[in-house]
Amino acid sequence: MLSVFLASYIASLSDVTKGVYYVLARKQKEGVDVRAVLNGVSREALRYNTATVEFLKSIGVRDVKLTSRFTHIKLHIIDNHFIVGYHNLTSSPRTLYNNDLRYS
Repeated sequence: MLSVFLASYIASLSDVTKGVYYVLARKQKEGVDVRAVLNGVSREALRYNTATVEFLKSIGVRDVKLTSRFTHIKLHIIDNHFIVGYHNLTSSPRTLYNNDLRYS
């Protein structure tokens, strides 16, 4: 079974990240197992992640939640391949200094 798992300290709502989230929702409708866990402890993360969780659920991503413990991880597992990085799921991966994540 195809799958996507995301864990992130901060996942914001921007044009870039919404594009990623819409793809996740579409893939879930196609049968891909999509899951996301976002930091639910720190104030900074909650400021972004609460809205992101609500958005993801509103577009059909069912298994998304805020953690009850602090996490600062940035992890993406897609079909048993993983990316562990230093970037949050924000629009900043598109900047000069944070260009190791490509969106297609």
